[in-house]
Amino acid sequence: AKGHYWQSHLDGSLVVTAPAFDITVPSLFLPLLCGKQVRFLGADVLEDLSAYLRDAQGNWLLRMTPLHASGVLSLLPSKESQAVLKGRHVFVLGGERLPVSLARELSKRFADSTLWNHYGPTETVVGCACYRLADLPADAAEVPLGYAMANTRLYVLDGAGRAVPFGVPGELWIAGAGVAKGYVHAPAQTAERFQALPAYGEAKAYRTGDKVRLGADGALHFMGRMDE
Repeated sequence: AKGHYWQSHLDGSLVVTAPAFDITVPSLFLPLLCGKQVRFLGADVLEDLSAYLRDAQGNWLLRMTPLHASGVLSLLPSKESQAVLKGRHVFVLGGERLPVSLARELSKRFADSTLWNHYGPTETVVGCACYRLADLPADAAEVPLGYAMANTRLYVLDGAGRAVPFGVPGELWIAGAGVAKGYVHAPAQTAERFQALPAYGEAKAYRTGDKVRLGADGALHFMGRMDE
């Protein structure tokens, strides 16, 4: 599937983000469920991470924000030897918009690694869409959010709950195994955001409030918030 980013050659993950941050969850459980290791970095996270990448010891799952990735690049010498960056890592970037310039720089500096843009609200257990940066067209003006991950269904709907055509902005609704039960002790907020989509056979879906569009290739593109 287009949205699978775990690879069997990985030794485990390097945890870059705080345990309370939702994108940390896959960094913990994905490796452990596959019998691999999890390493927590020290207080100087970016320095520790850049040292791991320079030493090229092991192949790691690296889930981080684009800001983290930009910080790592700033700590790598501008003329690193090819051997230094030879690790076959998997970078999964999410939590904020990924600039095209940063995506291209990461792809250039970590040519042997696999890089993904990743999207998903906490209410859908962190992730619901991925996009492999190797598929980014040369003339791309933005990095897509990508395609639905396994056990996830994405709907782009208008205000009346109807699917919009390709290229037309709409609100993203998410259904599937990862949708949360709702908000604790907040029935009104739960009723507003978690609703059925009977026209699509969904007993419950999460209404994200994110404005998106589908590209001609079916990839999801972020356009902002419906409520600003």
